[in-house]
Amino acid sequence: MTSISRPSRREFLRRAAVFASAGGLSPTLAPLFLRDKRLDIVIRGGMLIDGSGKPAVRADLGITGGRITRIGQLGGEAAGRVIDATGLVVAPGFIDVHAHTNLIGNPRGQSKVYQGVTLDLTGPDGGSAFPNRVDGSGLVTDAGQCSSFRAWKARHGDIAMNIGSYVGHGTVRNLVLGPVQRPPTEKELGVMQDLVRQAMEEGAIGLSSGLEYNPAGFAETEEIIALAKVAGEYGRPYGTHMRSEDQFLLESTEESIRICRESGAPLLITHMKVGGRPNWDKIDALIELVENARTEGLNVHCDRYPYEAWSTSLSINFPGWSKEGGRFSERLRDPQERARMKAETLESVESNGGWGALMISGGVRGANRSLIGKRVDAVAKERDVDTYELACDLLAAGSVSIIGFGMSEENTERIIALPYCMIASDGSAMVASDNPGGHPRSFGTFPRAIRRYVRERKLVSLEEMVRKMTSLPAAVFNLPDRGVLAEDKIADVVVFDADAIADESTYIEPRKYATGIEYLLVNGELALDGGRQTEIAAGSVVGATER
Repeated sequence: MTSISRPSRREFLRRAAVFASAGGLSPTLAPLFLRDKRLDIVIRGGMLIDGSGKPAVRADLGITGGRITRIGQLGGEAAGRVIDATGLVVAPGFIDVHAHTNLIGNPRGQSKVYQGVTLDLTGPDGGSAFPNRVDGSGLVTDAGQCSSFRAWKARHGDIAMNIGSYVGHGTVRNLVLGPVQRPPTEKELGVMQDLVRQAMEEGAIGLSSGLEYNPAGFAETEEIIALAKVAGEYGRPYGTHMRSEDQFLLESTEESIRICRESGAPLLITHMKVGGRPNWDKIDALIELVENARTEGLNVHCDRYPYEAWSTSLSINFPGWSKEGGRFSERLRDPQERARMKAETLESVESNGGWGALMISGGVRGANRSLIGKRVDAVAKERDVDTYELACDLLAAGSVSIIGFGMSEENTERIIALPYCMIASDGSAMVASDNPGGHPRSFGTFPRAIRRYVRERKLVSLEEMVRKMTSLPAAVFNLPDRGVLAEDKIADVVVFDADAIADESTYIEPRKYATGIEYLLVNGELALDGGRQTEIAAGSVVGATER
């Protein structure tokens, strides 16, 4: 274990005498006083899981100035605060590598803090809060017209947890091309590359894409490769929500691996899954594709939330061409266009398990709010209308969120158990409430992964699950100061009861805080104390260039 450099006894006594003289203390008592204040916090008596995957050990943790400064038996060390962790697990704070969190809008980040998350990585699926045009409206013709990661960082005030962000391909494409279905010109592609490079220079953690959504889905593979090369120059990952996670899953995986191979950027397949019962048997081929790529030497990882249901807009089932030019609602109101969309939409729905697999979870207004929690086919039956026509009518009135029960438990377990799979929520940092709607993953992902797959299913060890939430994400995103409990690392620390940690959120009541997290330290300060959130806001915006 690395020792800590200390002053000589003579120098220590000299400093103590000066301090005591200035403060009216006896020089004889001053050394003891100073020694007692050497550590800010000691977490004593817990089972320490360091995040590396190694077996837990009983050890104390000492923290000073926001960093871990001592690990060992610290029974003789006093501190400003001593936390008794007897019977509890002490681990690195969890890192959520796929989050839709906005701490500018909700700086307390409650639902994540109560899960033990100390760092959210946002801007996935090709949509980031930057870059932004700052000199007027219209399409961007020069990267100098846009602000980027640095300006986004400056907008954060006091925040309860840490946050970093991808730069989104869809955001960049929309700035330069708008919502059109065509490839960029050479000049436009150059501007897009400049915008990605600007974001990387300022600290973006990688490049994300959401190729199942539009306008990003209008992009050809070569466009993505060109942008991912910029991320690759900085050693930062390309995280992708692939073009298809169901009917064309394998083709989409092959495309993603090609982008990794030809760009040189590490690949992260986000929320890797096999959607829709008709596709469940593709799991072997999916894993084989990924592991062959890893054997080839490509840097490929994935993440997954511990649920068998996904969540997105109902519009995801409608063909991409119907959204071109931002005219989706207009087309839905046109009987001829509605008829033209039908075959492709029904094929997509069937591939995902049918209308009965889709539950309305939000976005609906007025009297339609009563539909939240109901399956789409059940609503159509209640109203005695055609199910496709009902879906079109709901979307014509506004956005509609759905939860899709389209994945198998067996496949979910196989993916989560993969040694290169991280845990991620695909959710937001939210406030608990009785309001209906939403997906439970925003409130329960990390405790659920431990409760269900460690304690109940015994799929992996607790040490391995913690690794998937801590050191593995830190390694993938090159955050060397985080993700492990070791001396001189940033003190992002979670203390929890391994026998009691649990998700309380459900599909019907999704907005309930998780339980079992007793203490959470963000940058060395208590965000949770005795299971309750404090008023301390010690979080920071994390850039990929930090060391």
